Amino acid sequence: MGLVADLATSTIIGLSMVGRWRTPWRQRLPKCRTRAQAELAKEQLTNVESRDGCDVVGYAFDWDDNILYMPSKIHMVKSGVSGSVAVALSTAEFAEQRLDPHLAYPNGDASQAFKEFSDDVNPNQFAEHAIQAIEANKFAPSFPTWKAALLAGHPWAIITARAHQQNNLRAGVKQVIESVLTESEREAMQVQLRRRYVDFGDATGNECILDTYLRHCHFYGVGNQECQEALKKWALRSWLMNHPPGFIQQPSDCARRIDETSSVKQFAFAKFTEACQKIAVGMTLSVGFSDDDEKNVAAIGKHMEELTCKIPDVKLVLYSSSPGHVEKREVFHGGKKVWRRWWEDDYP
Repeated sequence: MGLVADLATSTIIGLSMVGRWRTPWRQRLPKCRTRAQAELAKEQLTNVESRDGCDVVGYAFDWDDNILYMPSKIHMVKSGVSGSVAVALSTAEFAEQRLDPHLAYPNGDASQAFKEFSDDVNPNQFAEHAIQAIEANKFAPSFPTWKAALLAGHPWAIITARAHQQNNLRAGVKQVIESVLTESEREAMQVQLRRRYVDFGDATGNECILDTYLRHCHFYGVGNQECQEALKKWALRSWLMNHPPGFIQQPSDCARRIDETSSVKQFAFAKFTEACQKIAVGMTLSVGFSDDDEKNVAAIGKHMEELTCKIPDVKLVLYSSSPGHVEKREVFHGGKKVWRRWWEDDYP
């Protein structure tokens, strides 16, 4: 889904887990509530296992329609022969209709249209809608992979077009985790976190360990203007240190390339990949990204193609959940594309 750049005002930036990684560990199948969810899990873990040959596996996820089908609505005005009428669209409906010339923001104000995707009206909006989605069993295609990453203690990031503050995104995700994991799964996750990370050795209690883990995870609400500014500063600093994140060739690119959601997601993915590299010093690394919006998938794919030339030792894997299931699209390694769908004739 796409959001405008100025919906909220708080910086959202993830923390890195530098020097805290211990040993690799095989993925385990997450417990699922329904047969359909179990089938999704098996399909997802096929993709997980294909990347599990690497010592460190990082995951970057879009949230809406990728992990959960959220009840959040986009409030628009639709004009017709009998006048204008207010309509509330789901993210999927908006993705299909956003180019409709008869749709407009209420009073021309995008913040009114996306009020359920920021903290302006209700700072608990994200958490409340996430729990509603869980209670209604609205699991999206990448949910099983995200849950498997949790149980294995892998590093992951949420890169969403929403404009919530970082702490509110983290609080909502924490409530989801507490809702979907059984007691035995939480205990298994604790074991893996203690095995993987040095700073979990002294942590005690389910809540303390989960809070520590979530402080290490990355949350990017790219509809947030301050998040965008922070990512621009990071990209410029990377350029000045002669370590540009793939698409940054000169300082002007830092401003030019962050004008829409897909571009900001490129910046966020690059920063998360950098954090994973710091974790995986001396080890093999794979970093994946999944999104339900084909525009974002295409943008990240283009970015991966640029990024692999900068970091050829890192395997970059792109997934799309737009078909209603997770589909592996491209794999980049060694400075080139090494896997694609067989029917893509333009593959070299």
